[in-house]
Amino acid sequence: MKGEEVTLQLRQENFVQMPEDVYAVIWSAAGGFGDPLERDPLKVREDVLDQRSVSLPPPRTIYGVVIDRDHLDPVATKKLRAEIARGEPQGGRGEGLGQGRGAHHR
Repeated sequence: MKGEEVTLQLRQENFVQMPEDVYAVIWSAAGGFGDPLERDPLKVREDVLDQRSVSLPPPRTIYGVVIDRDHLDPVATKKLRAEIARGEPQGGRGEGLGQGRGAHHR
């Protein structure tokens, strides 16, 4: 193939594509590594609001991070993570997500 390689940004829109252009999607998806409750809450917020690579409700249900609109609530996040660590039931958290968490964050 001849031509110029152009890398688009995540969720980039409104780019010109001609009929002779080749458009390839190369996506890496995996569970990540480590305990999702140990992921930096600011990085989770960035994933949700800036990168749009994580949708709601996973910040709360998987990462134990409380995001209210576009605001990270560090006090509520600390409290929620402590409750999850103690094994307290979390509405919507799902069966077994409180124990044996492993491959979730990047």
